[in-house]
Amino acid sequence: MREAASPDPTHRIPYHRTQMGAKVRFRALLSGLLTLGALTAVATAAATSAATAATRTPTPTHKCRPARAPRCLRLARGHEPVLVSVAARVSKTDALQAFVQTVGPLPGIKALPGAVDRTPYGSLSGPIRWAAAYLPTMTPAQRKAFQKLIGGRRGVFARIASNPPKGAQKKWDQAAKTAVALLSAHLGVSLSSAPALPVEVKLMTAPDPGGPGSQAAAEPLDKNGKWASSLGPGVKCQIQVFPLGWQSSNPDLPIYVTAHEAAHCFQFKLNSPVYSTLAQSPWLIEGGAEWAGDQVAREVLGHDPKDQYLSDYWNAYLKYPGTGLFSRVYDAVGFFAHLAETVQGGNLWPTLKQMFMAKGSQAAYDVAVPDSNTGFLDSWASGYARDASLGTAWDTTGIGITSTKPPIPFYAGSGNTQVSIDAGPRSSAIARVQIADQVLMVSSSGGTPFGRLRDASGSTIGLDTASYCVTGQDCSCPSGSPGFGDTLPGIAPGPAWVALSGSNAATHLTLARVSAAVWCQHPVGGIPGGSSNIVVSGAASATSFQSGHNDSCTIHQSSPYPPGVNFSCFFEMVEPGGQITQVSLTDFHYTGPGDYHVTDRGTTTGPDVGYADLAASYSAAWNPPYPFDAGGFTITGVSGGMISGSINAMMGDTSQSEDSPSTVSAGGMFTVPVQTVP
Repeated sequence: MREAASPDPTHRIPYHRTQMGAKVRFRALLSGLLTLGALTAVATAAATSAATAATRTPTPTHKCRPARAPRCLRLARGHEPVLVSVAARVSKTDALQAFVQTVGPLPGIKALPGAVDRTPYGSLSGPIRWAAAYLPTMTPAQRKAFQKLIGGRRGVFARIASNPPKGAQKKWDQAAKTAVALLSAHLGVSLSSAPALPVEVKLMTAPDPGGPGSQAAAEPLDKNGKWASSLGPGVKCQIQVFPLGWQSSNPDLPIYVTAHEAAHCFQFKLNSPVYSTLAQSPWLIEGGAEWAGDQVAREVLGHDPKDQYLSDYWNAYLKYPGTGLFSRVYDAVGFFAHLAETVQGGNLWPTLKQMFMAKGSQAAYDVAVPDSNTGFLDSWASGYARDASLGTAWDTTGIGITSTKPPIPFYAGSGNTQVSIDAGPRSSAIARVQIADQVLMVSSSGGTPFGRLRDASGSTIGLDTASYCVTGQDCSCPSGSPGFGDTLPGIAPGPAWVALSGSNAATHLTLARVSAAVWCQHPVGGIPGGSSNIVVSGAASATSFQSGHNDSCTIHQSSPYPPGVNFSCFFEMVEPGGQITQVSLTDFHYTGPGDYHVTDRGTTTGPDVGYADLAASYSAAWNPPYPFDAGGFTITGVSGGMISGSINAMMGDTSQSEDSPSTVSAGGMFTVPVQTVP
């Protein structure tokens, strides 16, 4: 299947799991991006990380329940034809909506306005495959309708009358034959070997005259023309080409369309249970087929295929590095392109074959990107710079790639300045940072900080916890200080590039510019921190991470701290299972020590309380009913760059489903540093 790419991955939230409009929100950090309706990013990362930049979205004045509010569907879905969870799954509701709005009707399934993007896209393979995964739970009438529709039988419902021109069938047959032969050679798999899977090309009329339009689809069919869930006698892979495909005058189209669809045939041959019975791994099934099909098309044509869909996929991949891999679909083509750039020996095909054979998304990812694959991980984020003059690791290449690159923030400022960058699981973040003052302290929490730092001189530095003396500065420590006698490696002053990649865990990176006097009290690296005993009670009990080492409050301006400014408090904890969890008091109006009760948003005494579980495998956005007491916090004092107080906040229960009414509470004392961010 080949669809138009999503221009805004911050909207990848299951629409049937999201309510908007409640005055108190509980938000999950999804693959490094805030969920819908966030007005500001969480804690320190809000002011400093492109990976966690919140997208402002108009908030409906009513509570959004998608089954009753089409507008909420559209807002939650964004521009994806269908939503994919961060666990790489398409829900039954979403799968059936995609099917009825692109392929044809199913009894009892009402098309929800706004649930599916209506713009034309490349293929129906995805909607058909996702719906097929739920055949066992469909009603008998739904199964019967599904089987008739995928078989392309006439008379099921109105179709556009059209006849392929003379010679069209032969042209498409030849394109498919060429594609199959090349894919077979590259993957080392023969579709004719037992159990055989012959490929048949069928030129079709349009599937749904009221639908968005599509070019083609690949379907494993049994001898009766029904969806096949496994290989066997009479099973074939039928490539159906629709008028949007065979009526096109683009000479490149037959080969790149059949190559993509034929790649689906090989996926079924290699792993029929995953391909035909699970509505999961769109990044692998579609992104992998897109990469493979593009290689074949380039090989046959001698140039990059003229494919606007491919340009759209690249634009989505390059513009949004913070989108987690498992939430991508066709835009995952960029992941495979970078994998091809870094794979040992330069030949991705053997790895791709093993990925297609894997049992699910995590297994496929582990085949390609174990933590030992530092060549990929250390250059994944830096490739988004798109600047080959910085070195090959700072650019990305691939068939059909566009010139798009993400917005890259630049953080300057003066004094003791701290910049934090976050990358969610299997995602990236990139920024430029001004290196100045005397000492740069680098530290991280969460997953391994894969990536690199490139200073103004062109030297490349890893992201391991360490401290560096800015060239030209005196970083020696006085006698009697903890750092006396120690020396620091150097780093050039001026603008530096910082690129951070997260593998299987979210990663938090902090760069702090401090004076030598400050560093001399903390010579082992890291950032001077306060202490806290924040404890989450209830089903998600936890303790403060590194005894408050990464807990902080951040001022969102460069001037000295006065009363009446906005700032964020960030408390990072470790749950019993090892997951990193954040409790954030975000962007409230500080008017001095006292109690700050959390019942409303947008008032001087009502901060947002954001709850973010970076390790969650789903988006948890739970809004309590009115009235609701979310608790609050107390600030007892601010002096010497430290802020003291206590917190008591109610949150969603991470051990329960997203729509569960269960709550847990966070409470405890804290004394943490106030960081100033320009």
